[in-house]
Amino acid sequence: MEIKDVDSDGNPEIKLSIYIYDEYDFDLYIHIKDDKLRVNLNPALYKPLFEAEKKRDGSGKRTDAYYIYGFLSGALRLDEIRAEVRLADAKVRSEEAEVRPEDEQYGKVIPLLERRDKWDDAFHYFDTAPPLIKYDLNKR
Repeated sequence: MEIKDVDSDGNPEIKLSIYIYDEYDFDLYIHIKDDKLRVNLNPALYKPLFEAEKKRDGSGKRTDAYYIYGFLSGALRLDEIRAEVRLADAKVRSEEAEVRPEDEQYGKVIPLLERRDKWDDAFHYFDTAPPLIKYDLNKR
């Protein structure tokens, strides 16, 4: 977790690293707005992350972060992502003998982006109350 005013709006953002299946996947910025934690959807925050993902040298398969940052930065539309991820998943299925459901990118990325309006709920609705820990941010 990293805390600083990344978008220079006078309110510090908290950079959260998101792990899926115990592997680092992508980062999200949250901030306090209307006395609640909210995902900061300012496209300017995600554009540098998207540009970095575009430059990554890899196996040719685009990462989840590429699509998430592309969407959040406004560089990619959801329908473009759906089409590209379907093709990528079909290619993986044709090349590999056994593909586990968690290896299919469509099932991870698309539902996440489709439910972006529910992301803030993750910070506020629990089956049991989470423990609250007070930190002096000036000393961290």
